[in-house]
Amino acid sequence: MTLDEARATLQNSQSGPCELLEAAGTLASEQSSTLDDLMLGLRYWGPIAEASALALYRRTGRPIPPDPIAFVTSEDDWTRWLQDRGLLAAAGGSRA
Repeated sequence: MTLDEARATLQNSQSGPCELLEAAGTLASEQSSTLDDLMLGLRYWGPIAEASALALYRRTGRPIPPDPIAFVTSEDDWTRWLQDRGLLAAAGGSRA
C-alpha cells in the first residue's frame, strides 16, 4: 500500500478493519508521513489506534507509559499534547 492509498483508506469510512490496520501500519512505517497522517488512525479503535499512537510516541519522543492503561490513543489528547509543544498548528495543520 502506498502512502496516498493509506491516507485515502483511513479517510474512507467504508474501509474494512484489515485495510485500516494495513493503512495505519503503512503510515507508521513511512518516515515521509506527517503527524497529521499518523493522527488519522486515532479515529478508530483497538489495534488501528494503537499502531498510530505507538508511531506518534516514537516520532515525537513522548514517553511511552509503563502502564498499558495509560497508553494514549485519544485523538483529542494527542492534538492537545502536540499543540502544546508547537508540533501541530492550532487549526490541525502539521508542522512535522
